[in-house]
Amino acid sequence: VHMHLDFVEEMPSETFLIFSNCPAKLKDGANECAQMIQEQRKRLNRYVSGCIKAGMKSGEFLKLPAAQTANLVLGALYGVLRQRSLHLDRSRGIKKALVEFYRRGLVQE
Repeated sequence: VHMHLDFVEEMPSETFLIFSNCPAKLKDGANECAQMIQEQRKRLNRYVSGCIKAGMKSGEFLKLPAAQTANLVLGALYGVLRQRSLHLDRSRGIKKALVEFYRRGLVQE
């Protein structure tokens, strides 16, 4: 979460270009941009799913369907990144709020 949001803060022009130009090309599977985004999503999904599975195995996380939960985690992150990069949201404390949201949804109390 921190890495992605810091990237948006440090490179606002680059993230704006990615989020504003790539979506039109994402439907074309042969497009280089679409292929890179797809590969990034696969890697992030595998990583987040693995973290969730490890957390469930250790008893730290609630028992949840890992793949679907990873999609929700990444969906929330992508939504915040898109809002930030397109300058639709500049509220302070979003990193902390997002991490707390994830923690409350995943951690066994």
